[in-house]
Amino acid sequence: MLLATALQAVVSLRLVPRADGRGRVPGAEVLINSAAVADNMRDIEKALSIIRQVYEVMVVDTRAALSDDVLAFLDASDLILEVLAYDSMAIRALAMADEAFATIGYPPSKLEAVLNRSDSTGGFTKADVEEALNRKIEHEVVSDGKLVIAANNEGVPFVLANPDAPVSQGVRAMAASIAARLPGRMAALARH
Repeated sequence: MLLATALQAVVSLRLVPRADGRGRVPGAEVLINSAAVADNMRDIEKALSIIRQVYEVMVVDTRAALSDDVLAFLDASDLILEVLAYDSMAIRALAMADEAFATIGYPPSKLEAVLNRSDSTGGFTKADVEEALNRKIEHEVVSDGKLVIAANNEGVPFVLANPDAPVSQGVRAMAASIAARLPGRMAALARH
């Protein structure tokens, strides 16, 4: 499926400085798909194809729904990171996604689970989650809302804002683990 036909809109949200200089306010831009936008999207698809030839790693963040356009991205992926938290609905959703992926024919080696906010257990343990999913949790990232939000508001990746923070170390460990799985792309992941 072409992105140009699947895309409905692109929403960009960020905090922008107030005109009076006192703080920031939410700003949003919405691009609604139209014939002209679809034509431009075809150009973007070409650009993505070129980007894939130039860069060793490309990350695409999709919505959780397994729609045709999301599945098209997932089909083309070398690795799918499934993110969940210690939340019964998230655990159930990941279990259902895994069933769908098995039905589609994705090998288990294409999937890795990321336990986000792993220090906020919510009454579950990692072992409980692994048992419920009948699989291993490959990656863990702890909470640090203060750092993540502040860095986001400043437009700086939190791993650069505070590289020694546990959340930054968790993301770096995940990148190193992924780099080891994708040896042809290891140099790009190891640099960051």
